[in-house]
Amino acid sequence: MAKEGNLPKIYSYNVFRSFEGLIISVALIVPLVLFFDLTAVTTVAALAVLVVQGLTHVGHLMRLKETGANPVLVALAALAMFAISGMTLVYTSRHEPMIGYYLFGAFSLAFLVEIGLRLATKRIVSRQIVDLFNLKRWEEEKRI
Repeated sequence: MAKEGNLPKIYSYNVFRSFEGLIISVALIVPLVLFFDLTAVTTVAALAVLVVQGLTHVGHLMRLKETGANPVLVALAALAMFAISGMTLVYTSRHEPMIGYYLFGAFSLAFLVEIGLRLATKRIVSRQIVDLFNLKRWEEEKRI
């Protein structure tokens, strides 16, 4: 759909306007490929996605009034993501004990690079896409 231009125009919005994410990704992925086998690389990638997904659910918990989501389901989703990532980390660390350290290092490095970039460029992250899902109209229709 994206190749043919069938997606809504809002998805063509360039959020970061830079290559910082690509550079950080390469800096994190190259050591993985050099020092671990591909099984370990995919495990670390899956763990990172699960942790980020869990953090997204935690962030959603802070916006429940705006989304109208069921708080129990969102909390269960967050707990499930963290539980699955924890179990995967424990199981995998039996075979590859350095994976936990690398995952922690990757998140720490990404955080420090982001802080450094914000300080160096004096960039402030603000809301860039206003009312992506047209929530204001949805709220108005809900009241009627």
